[in-house]
Amino acid sequence: THIESAHPSAQTAAAPRQPLRALIIEDSEQDAALLVRELRRGGYDLSFERVDNEAAMNSAIARGPWDVVLADYSMPQFNANGVLRVITAGAADIPCIVVSGSVGEEIAVEVMRAGAQDLVLKHNLKRLLPAIVREIEAAKTRSERRATDAKLDRERQLLKQLMEGIPDAISFKDGERRYMRLNDS
Repeated sequence: THIESAHPSAQTAAAPRQPLRALIIEDSEQDAALLVRELRRGGYDLSFERVDNEAAMNSAIARGPWDVVLADYSMPQFNANGVLRVITAGAADIPCIVVSGSVGEEIAVEVMRAGAQDLVLKHNLKRLLPAIVREIEAAKTRSERRATDAKLDRERQLLKQLMEGIPDAISFKDGERRYMRLNDS
């Protein structure tokens, strides 16, 4: 891949583009095209799907995985609150950023409380790329934490089974010699 500069003979190799799978919930093809252009200009190797209703979103979510959902606040057949309900009902940890033409402070608070990670106004798309980077990193951190917690839970369960399976008395004490854990023996 090469980047074209102002002078046609001065081409340099481009840095590898970061892949991004974006589900765009938008009824306007033009607005979706603006989002796509902004993401590609931001250096993403973008694959995306645009949907504008709940049934199509459910199908797209099932075909995932998606790195981010970009949702218009209000569409004739769907809205951001419905998008957030679908994401929550599916127990998916997909960052959702609401991208709207204009919403007031009350609506912004409402969608954030409903689970949106950010709200970006369409006339200020320069905030979109930093929001995506931040929210993808946050989702990665949450996923790593869930994996660590699951591993700790398995280790705790194994210790509990081991303690209960040994016929001898086993106990753990803290630094002040208080019993922390005892087996049934």
